[in-house]
Amino acid sequence: MARNKFENHFIPKLNVIFELAKFYMRSQITDEPVNNYINDFYCIAEHYSFGTLKDEMIRDKIVIGIKDKVLSQKLQLDAELTLEKAIRQ
Repeated sequence: MARNKFENHFIPKLNVIFELAKFYMRSQITDEPVNNYINDFYCIAEHYSFGTLKDEMIRDKIVIGIKDKVLSQKLQLDAELTLEKAIRQ
């Protein structure tokens, strides 16, 4: 019981709506390396139980949010696009 009180007092609760908003609104920043952009999605996604959809959610955000619009359109046209394929491009 004392541990619960301690944790409730000192460990901040996760604001799921705020964290999901960060995930959905995230786009690649000018001059940001693609690897940093992708890694950020993995970090943000750790707070959620996307389950089997995790890779698809990250893949879609990469395709939608990258600055290179030509590459984004190319990735959008690949009906068999996986997260691994998107990262290799």
